[in-house]
Amino acid sequence: MNILLLGCGNMGGAMLRTWLPLVAENWREVWILRISEQSRAKLEATEEYASVAERFHFVSSFAELRLWAEQRQLHFSLIVLGMKPQVIQEEMHNCLAFDRNSLWLTMAAGLPLSWYRERKADLRIVRIMPNLGAQVGGSASLLYLEPDLELSQGEEELVVQLAHSIGPFVRCDSEARLDNATPVTGSGPAYFYLLTELLQLELEKQGFDAEAACRLAEATFLGAATCLADARRQARENRSAIAPGAGTDSVGGPCDLAAQMRRAVTSKAGVTEAALSVLTPKLQSSFALAVKRGIERNRELQNLQNN
Repeated sequence: MNILLLGCGNMGGAMLRTWLPLVAENWREVWILRISEQSRAKLEATEEYASVAERFHFVSSFAELRLWAEQRQLHFSLIVLGMKPQVIQEEMHNCLAFDRNSLWLTMAAGLPLSWYRERKADLRIVRIMPNLGAQVGGSASLLYLEPDLELSQGEEELVVQLAHSIGPFVRCDSEARLDNATPVTGSGPAYFYLLTELLQLELEKQGFDAEAACRLAEATFLGAATCLADARRQARENRSAIAPGAGTDSVGGPCDLAAQMRRAVTSKAGVTEAALSVLTPKLQSSFALAVKRGIERNRELQNLQNN
């Protein structure tokens, strides 16, 4: 089958690199419009790319793409909208020049499915919201398929393959749930980096130079995340041993594993407990307000884009 990517920046490039095994397996040709220089360099530097390089075609304009599509009578099984939302708004009329019967996949935030319908774009379209972890196959992604969306079994399997290849994902039961979770999962990496910055700042206040503070702060968070991932892996393996037919898509083990690990490293009347007694209530209230503001901003952007 033929795949078309309309726009391929950092996120699109990250997703494309994780899709290379799928290209090798059963994708005949991959056509990419406007790939960034950085994304193309990273793609071509990937070990798996060499064996499928002849299947890739890079074009720089809609006019060139339309010419190739007409000359070769191309039909695309999947069209991925990898442009930024504002670019989609400007270029949607050009995008619709291609097969509307194809399956479409969009990663654009702030453009609900109603936006496409209002522009008479009667498409079979799926929304996916990945995050930065897609660059290393560790995205926490949100996926939404409308209940009445008509997909063949092969198309639904393809959507699941695409989402699974970039990391864990959850299929949302409503579009509103996807939008409201975006300030958590989509923005989540920024929160992680902010906490790392704050830890580094506190170390500098204790007299460490910037380099040492940076090294200690990053190692602290990476080590904790690695321990959590390892505990989750062990829990999943234990669950599989007890129930071999349980599968691998579930979380595996307790859903409060992070809380369990936090309690395990918090000694009664110790230093960590004292610090958390100050941090926890303030962080909980601040985080709730932050997510609320993120949801509000997402709605504001949607209203701006619909006007």
